[in-house]
Amino acid sequence: PDFDQQGWKDNVTVTVADGKIASVVLDATNAEGKTKLEAVAAGEYDLKQAGAKDGWDVQTKYIADYVVTNQGTADIAFNAEGKSDAISGATISYGHYMELINKALEGAK
Repeated sequence: PDFDQQGWKDNVTVTVADGKIASVVLDATNAEGKTKLEAVAAGEYDLKQAGAKDGWDVQTKYIADYVVTNQGTADIAFNAEGKSDAISGATISYGHYMELINKALEGAK
């Protein structure tokens, strides 16, 4: 994917072991090579300041845990903004991450 309007390019790391999804990490990288997880840890990307209940890192963990628990991304419907109510606590847009996860899983077959 290309860089978004905020200057981030999304990426995922999916680990498959014994034919099952073992772990998923959602992140993004900016043009300087800094990851969004690094920016969150440094206090430079704080969704809670914007009124979110949980930070970006916590929300992406909810999404990753959902994918591991459900062994995929099926049964998640998204609106035009890439948002869904399927994963409790995840209020960020994450439809694009599901596409990246599905691509990664296809590549693992």
